[in-house]
This record gives sequence, C-alpha cells and structure tokens, in this order.
Amino acid sequence: MELEEFLKNIILVDDDPSFHLIAKKNLSKIEVRIPFISLYDGNQLMDAISKKDHLALSDYSNLVFLDLNMPEMDGWQFLEEFSQLDQSLQKRFFIVILTSSISLSERNRGLSYPMVKGYYHKPMNKNGIQGILDDYLAKVTPQED
Repeated sequence: MELEEFLKNIILVDDDPSFHLIAKKNLSKIEVRIPFISLYDGNQLMDAISKKDHLALSDYSNLVFLDLNMPEMDGWQFLEEFSQLDQSLQKRFFIVILTSSISLSERNRGLSYPMVKGYYHKPMNKNGIQGILDDYLAKVTPQED
C-alpha cells in the first residue's frame, strides 16, 4: 500500500521551530512526499480544522503529530476542545502524541482519548518517523483475509 493513497497531510503541532526543521528533513530522507503543515500551538490547529477547505475530508487522512507542552493552547487543551467536535470531523484526523515526557501517567492520560492513536517520545529520528508512518498504514488500511 502506498502512503499517499491514504494520507493527505502531515501536520506537526509543536512550539519548537527547530523540531519542525528536523521533522521535515527526516520526512525528506525517507522520501515522503505528502504536504507537511507546521503549526505551533493547538489554537492554530483548531483554526485550521475550522477552515476545513484545505484539509482532506476522508477518514484519517490527516496525520497529526501533537506535542503536549506548548504555550497558548497546549496538547491537553487541544484534545479537550477537539473531543467536543462532531465525530465525523474527528475521524478525519489520526492523532499521535509526540512528546519529551516519559511520565507513565501522561502516557495513560493521552491514550485515554479515543482520537489518540499513538504515543511516541522525542527526539524523533527518521526511523522513528518511519515507524509512526508504518503504524498509521497498518491501522488505516483494509485488512485482507
């Protein structure tokens, strides 16, 4: 299965500009040619979701790498607000938490949100990003019998 068949956007929500550069460079190294959207807090993602027109409309077609600790609207606040949206809108986003926190309670809290499909630790190298993309494909592609 080709990633591009299912994934229309990769959205990184993180307040660290250098992490955006690293993520984009690592995606390039593994030859991912999917639009990469850089956002710096949860408010920006909520604004992008409300505009809808530039985000793909099919289920799980937007892969979101969400940091938890950010100024303005952090990842936790975003998840609370996002969970109030219509289910049909929520299904357009495949959210994974990408954080430097190693707290087990934060991991459990993050994975308690139904829309969160994974919890990964920073820093993220190209192999880590490839692993997330592989997990994404395994979860969104139809399983053959």
